[in-house]
Amino acid sequence: MRFEGRATTPFFPTRRLATVLSSLLVANSLLYGIQLLLGPLPGPPKASSALKILMTGGTSAVFLHWLYLSRANLRAFGMRRMRYSRIWTVGSFLVPALNLVRPYQVLREIWQASNPEIADPVGWRHTEVPALLFIWWGSLVAWATFTAIAMAIQSGTSGPVEKWIVAGHINTLGNLAGVVGALLSLPVVSSISNAQHDKWDRTHHHRAVSF
Repeated sequence: MRFEGRATTPFFPTRRLATVLSSLLVANSLLYGIQLLLGPLPGPPKASSALKILMTGGTSAVFLHWLYLSRANLRAFGMRRMRYSRIWTVGSFLVPALNLVRPYQVLREIWQASNPEIADPVGWRHTEVPALLFIWWGSLVAWATFTAIAMAIQSGTSGPVEKWIVAGHINTLGNLAGVVGALLSLPVVSSISNAQHDKWDRTHHHRAVSF
């Protein structure tokens, strides 16, 4: 019964989507890098903020789509006893407080179960996870935290000069974390996509030999 479910579960190629996502990540890193080196973008502050929100929102939407498909592929590999469902793949980012840790746990599980060297349906749990994944997620949490604090400080229309200076420094830290997070996302996304395609090829080869 499991073999039948495993054989009919579709595999979703993600390399093209990963390429689009990588392009958006590079664009984000350039945007945050320019602000980090040269200060605020020219033009009205609201227009600059709108551009950042648009870029970040678009990239996040593509990332979540890629992540959902990557999680769905684990069933095509026959992996079992997953801790987090496909719903949690997206939902983990939407629950306050929990979204500080659960997305990392979901990514870690996808990384482990995508290992092409692991054919055992439950053996993926013993796969080591590189420090890159933890550093990547830490930089994204730092970016979101610094950005939220800076926006909260700047929400008022008036205040002492020191208020805007502090907000500027915090925003700089946010831009730095944003550059690091976007750049580290590149190897994370490519590694998982490549591993899944490699695993799918090996799985099909194994089935061909078996038959």
